[in-house]
Amino acid sequence: MPDGSANLNFIENVAQDISTYVANDAIVVTKSTVPVGTNYHIQKIIQRNIADDIKIRIASNPEFLREALQFKIHLMVTELLLVLMMLKRRIF
Repeated sequence: MPDGSANLNFIENVAQDISTYVANDAIVVTKSTVPVGTNYHIQKIIQRNIADDIKIRIASNPEFLREALQFKIHLMVTELLLVLMMLKRRIF
């Protein structure tokens, strides 16, 4: 942008699209390279356009990791998300 700020138009459009289609609690993952405060901004856009009982959480995906570690980390994140979902539903 001319004033030096980041152009978030595409991100805002995607957040709007997410709010159109999300029907359950969801985790939205962003690139870790977005400007500080973007995740909060995305969450506000989505939350104001969905039902109050649907909760959106925003997570950053760090991109600076080596490829050799990315697969292990992907598995750990997947396991963490499963545990969080299980805790939410009080499965264990």
